[in-house]
Amino acid sequence: MKIPSYILFFTIFLSVLLQAQQSTSQTALSLYGGTGRLSVKDDFISLRKYSGTFSTFGAEWGTEQDSVKNSFGIEYQHGSTVRNNNSGAEVFHMRMLFDHQSFFKKISVFGNDADWYVGPAGIMAMHIRSQQVALKDEMYSDYMSFFLENSIAVSTSVIMPIGGSWVINAGATMDVVTIGLRMIDNTKTEKDQMVKVLFPWSNLNGRCDLGVEYRLSNDLSVSGKYMFQFVRNTAWNDLFIAVDNAVVRVSYVW
Repeated sequence: MKIPSYILFFTIFLSVLLQAQQSTSQTALSLYGGTGRLSVKDDFISLRKYSGTFSTFGAEWGTEQDSVKNSFGIEYQHGSTVRNNNSGAEVFHMRMLFDHQSFFKKISVFGNDADWYVGPAGIMAMHIRSQQVALKDEMYSDYMSFFLENSIAVSTSVIMPIGGSWVINAGATMDVVTIGLRMIDNTKTEKDQMVKVLFPWSNLNGRCDLGVEYRLSNDLSVSGKYMFQFVRNTAWNDLFIAVDNAVVRVSYVW
């Protein structure tokens, strides 16, 4: 029996969570979900741009001690109505992130004091697209595109209290070096390789977010967040992806 990919991802997340219990000053578990829009142009299947509704669900576990933050997150995104005119596609994104950030310095933003954190990150991301392509005589053929990234990245975040129980959070992540695996068509690119080492000039992959958090108590908070993600890969058939999402996030701290 085939196990859905998102079940495997969340199983990995839970196993890491259970194994990572240790003495820390603060531990947090967050769940989030929302919806937005995806635009994708994948030359492996079509030279046209496809766009449509894209949903996001994720979980994140994190610790903070002595001005050092560690987090492990897993995210699943899906769109079944990604279209170009009458042609439709189904797109899946799955992402795992390990983030290690240290306090860098205090900064002032619009007259408010904020904490600035920076550090390295490790990312594994999968982009999967499947669709039916029309052939002659009203016949259709199933096509699939697959791209896997294992990346070392840099990440940063800013935490800015704005009074009372309100906090503004902002963050960004950018890949530095990536081992990429791409599905290729050997009938057209016989000498191409499925696995390559990639740098930002051939694989630009980033993410940024901005949110407002309200702390209901010392243990519980809720926030609204806007997230933007982009991928620009030219190492094989060109792949361009842009995703913007609005999500609601609930966090429990102990």
